[in-house]
Amino acid sequence: MFLRELRKIARPHWFDILFLIKRSTGLSVSELAKEMGMSYMGVKQHCDELENMGMLDTWRRPREEGESGRPEKAYRLTHKGNLLFPSFENEFTTSLLDSMKEAYGSNAPEKLIFAYLSNKVRYYQHHIKGDTLLERATSFAIVRNREGFLCVCSHDHEPSEPLQIIEYHNPMRAIYAKYPATARMEENMIAQVLQCSISCTHEAVSGLTRSVFTLRPTPS
Repeated sequence: MFLRELRKIARPHWFDILFLIKRSTGLSVSELAKEMGMSYMGVKQHCDELENMGMLDTWRRPREEGESGRPEKAYRLTHKGNLLFPSFENEFTTSLLDSMKEAYGSNAPEKLIFAYLSNKVRYYQHHIKGDTLLERATSFAIVRNREGFLCVCSHDHEPSEPLQIIEYHNPMRAIYAKYPATARMEENMIAQVLQCSISCTHEAVSGLTRSVFTLRPTPS
């Protein structure tokens, strides 16, 4: 919902550039132009404007293994650009968790987050539709996107390949970094909601993140 409202007030091309870069581990002007169906110079102008506003900066992205040539210039979001995307870490949340720790012991923040995630299980079970794992995962990704998570359900329709949910933004990320045990709690929450087993990998490239949740049906 937040991103939908943001799009109403942002220049469409600016929003598309920021959104595409956020849902990646960095993109070049050529890659953005291809995704947006625009000319190289048209996209370059918008990127320059966003860079002048402090929303984007660039870095030299190493070539893929086996590719020749110099490192490629790619765009990434700055701290200011990332502030456009929702985060549950703010002064109130941080103070609340710190106060819980002071008043009730070192495990109190984790217990509070566990209670929050337990409530989310019931919320998702009410809103997610589907009889198969693919249907549930697709529905889950849609609901999560409405909450400000940037994720997509990826499936190449090959029976031998596992189903994946790929996530490029998590409003809880900073909280999970401070309380690492709670990240595993979220994985367990997703597994419970989707009725499957989960393994997860995390990738961070020049400030951009990518989490891959690999889903496998629970043996009957």
